[in-house]
Amino acid sequence: MRKLVILFSLLVLSGFVFGDVFITELADPHTGGGARFVELYNNGVAAVDLSTGYDLLRWTNANTSPQTTAKELTGSIPAGGFYVICANQSTFTSTYGFAADQDIGTGGPADSNGDDKIALRDASDNIIDIFGTIGSDCNNDNTAENFEDGRAERVATVTASNATWTASEWNTDNDQGFGSGPQSAPADFDPGSWIGASVGSDTSIQFSTSSASASEGVGTYDLTVIILNEDATNATTCDVVLTVGDAADVDSYITEGVTFPAGSTTPETVTVTVTDDGTYEGDETLTFTIMNVAGGLNADVGTIDELDFTIEDNDAATTTIPYSETFDADFGDCYTYSVLGATKEWYQTSGYAACNGYGSTETEEDWLVLPGIDFDSYTGEGMEFETYYQYGTDDANNYLKLFYSADYAGVGDPTGSTWTEIAFTYPGSSGILDLSVISGSSVYLAFKYHYEVGNYRSWRVDNISIVEGAGPNITTIVNTPANPGTAQTVSVSADITDPDGIGSAAVHWGTATGVLPNTIAMSNSVGDTYVTDTDIPAQIEGTTVYYEVYAVDNSTYDNTSSENSYLVTDAIQPDVGDIFISEVCDNKSGADYHTAYLEITNTLATPVNMQGSYIERWNSAEDTYEGYTYTFSSGVLIPANGYLIVARGIDQATFETAWGVDLASLNTAFDAGNNLLYFTTGRSYRLYSPAARAELDTTPSVATDDRIAKTGHEEPWSEPGGNPAEGTPGEEEDAPLPVTLSSFTAVYANGASTLQWTTQSESNNLGWNVYRSETENVEDYEQINSDVIDGAGTTTETTDYTFTDENDTTPNTSFWYWIESVDLGGTTDLHGPVQIDIPDSGDETAPEILSINGVQNYPNPFNPSTVMAYKVNDVTDAQIVIYNTKGQIVRTFTDLTIDEDGNGSKTWDGKDSDGEVVSSGIYFYKLTAGSETYTSKMVMTK
Repeated sequence: MRKLVILFSLLVLSGFVFGDVFITELADPHTGGGARFVELYNNGVAAVDLSTGYDLLRWTNANTSPQTTAKELTGSIPAGGFYVICANQSTFTSTYGFAADQDIGTGGPADSNGDDKIALRDASDNIIDIFGTIGSDCNNDNTAENFEDGRAERVATVTASNATWTASEWNTDNDQGFGSGPQSAPADFDPGSWIGASVGSDTSIQFSTSSASASEGVGTYDLTVIILNEDATNATTCDVVLTVGDAADVDSYITEGVTFPAGSTTPETVTVTVTDDGTYEGDETLTFTIMNVAGGLNADVGTIDELDFTIEDNDAATTTIPYSETFDADFGDCYTYSVLGATKEWYQTSGYAACNGYGSTETEEDWLVLPGIDFDSYTGEGMEFETYYQYGTDDANNYLKLFYSADYAGVGDPTGSTWTEIAFTYPGSSGILDLSVISGSSVYLAFKYHYEVGNYRSWRVDNISIVEGAGPNITTIVNTPANPGTAQTVSVSADITDPDGIGSAAVHWGTATGVLPNTIAMSNSVGDTYVTDTDIPAQIEGTTVYYEVYAVDNSTYDNTSSENSYLVTDAIQPDVGDIFISEVCDNKSGADYHTAYLEITNTLATPVNMQGSYIERWNSAEDTYEGYTYTFSSGVLIPANGYLIVARGIDQATFETAWGVDLASLNTAFDAGNNLLYFTTGRSYRLYSPAARAELDTTPSVATDDRIAKTGHEEPWSEPGGNPAEGTPGEEEDAPLPVTLSSFTAVYANGASTLQWTTQSESNNLGWNVYRSETENVEDYEQINSDVIDGAGTTTETTDYTFTDENDTTPNTSFWYWIESVDLGGTTDLHGPVQIDIPDSGDETAPEILSINGVQNYPNPFNPSTVMAYKVNDVTDAQIVIYNTKGQIVRTFTDLTIDEDGNGSKTWDGKDSDGEVVSSGIYFYKLTAGSETYTSKMVMTK
């Protein structure tokens, strides 16, 4: 409310009324696209303070919601004057020859590509002037609403703002041929001028721009003064006075007189000499003011009576240790230099330094240089910082690296100096980097961003800290076993290094976070690895143990790692097929992204320990990893046959209200707002175990609409209307299938058919029915077992079954068999068929029994191919059959070969018998030789 009261008072005092300030020009140059801007004009009789609540807002394409947060305006616009807002100050200045009044950055209202809607709002967030119709998509339209590669200028007859888009108020040019077609900068644009601006009859003198900048080493710089409505018979004079700043920075300048001869419209210049003092002081801004205007036609000062002149320090910045930079407001004393790529560079925003070459279409090489340090004055220096990245790829030519140089001058092109790389861990904390090997009285550390076209990665750097006596570097902390049960003790190992050598190391541990009263000494094991002398004792079920590693070097500098933890539980670690992503839901209709969630289902009758398992977010259309991972920490369990909700995690109250659930009653993990569940539409989610990157859920969880759900363990995803209101966090979508079948085969011998099948796990499995048909058509089958064959109930153990059909006696005929699993609730699932060929009566003898030794395939998991090794003494009757989890035959290999020792192998290229690539998932291969078999499970990933 205070904001409105102040604004109302201002309106009363100034006589300003809404409508005086409006948009007069929007620019998206065909050439020089980085010089986009928005121009405002004040048609009133009094200056307007835009910082009292005015902002610009942008809608992209056909969106009905604004793309970004509104950009607040900060300056004042004089009566009859202009206020120019740009997207990139350096590009704007180099293009048009003067600085814009405000730089609001790229990606916002001043950076439109011509098919957006731009609005000016007042302090109450009311739209007072707008270009375009919100919700319409004018991309490539040949209309006045599209200024792509062109510009939109208000017609001269407009005198006030208009909250409703009116095409007749605008002259528009675009690349579709509308108006005058594409427009190029700077020739086709005139920021700070408008065809409808009123021109008074009195003479006025003003600066050509309200701000300017120059390097400290520029020598001299001309400030330009212009005259409006000159007098044909009388000269006009004024003084240009330094009113703010140190005169020593401009060679003791105080004031200088300016004279415009009668009838002259030629701009006059005031030359200032910039003093290069050779000392780093940072950028300094001086203010020059036009005063004592006389002559002309009632001459007075114009709208731009002050010019802020910024002198950019060309001296290298230096600092001392300890040094820190958080980039909260700006780059601090850091220096940026772009070697390659004219349109992109390091920038500071939202409390971090960032670089992103997206949209550059050029090779990007951009440097972020820290201030120089005299490393000869310190010992035991260490550095730590944080990084974050998304998109793009890294390789030898695409990277963000950290370097140091002892021969760089601190400013200018760094490529001519000698730089040594310092490796660091990313993303997240870099760990403490050992800088003690660096020597030199003037050493510069720098981050080098280098990416080729098409590989651009967005990087952030934050919270840089350099200290003396950083102590040992502690990395690769591991507790063994990683997920201990109640009967197991735990050892801890860590890699500990320091140039001064390690004096001692220990583990501090306890059962409450931050309270670690117990100490266990560590001894050097091998290389840089230290291991606890004794184990952390076994703990009871459900205990979380917290621990940290503490080390001291031989110079008595110490360091402590961050706190680690593990959960003591007899819950098992998940294996492939044990758990699956059962639901993915974007924000609920009418709610914000805080309500997005992902649901995981445990199919086992025992709890599952999720510690170390992780979820990745992928682009489902491009099948590429998007850089977002959520890793489950200690203490996250999924109960037997239960669920785990991974929620957006910023606002728990909003989530619970939207879905009508109590998260305290559910097993819940929060992604802490790391964007895993942000923009879920069009993403896919992949669930992995901690070891060997095994994909636990092999059916892709592609979020193609607002909400999708899996209807069964190995069933495809469905889209129940795509309605986010149908989300069911913590509820069963459809019961999991009763079994996971690993093989189903049939053999005819001695006048009977013997069916054999094996399950990897069963859930509430009552038992089995067997069906037979004389055709492959499932509709023709008949049940041949009189009583249900007992199942194993619920188990994670492998179970083998056998059924003999003694009624198949007709020679030279074929039969097809199916088996049907039935769970305790009556749910059934059909597997098969398998085929039996009844031979002639003289061919019923069993094959010769051969010796066999099966070996696990490699690699496993695999993509796109895997090798199945074997050892047999004869391959005459040997074959390998690959099955899916339904027991259906995918591929058969009969052309097996062996060497003189009986060793052989067969490569499966991931294709079925028709040559089609199979989907990712679980498969089983069965090696048969004579009457002996060997079956093994393998996983294909994509």
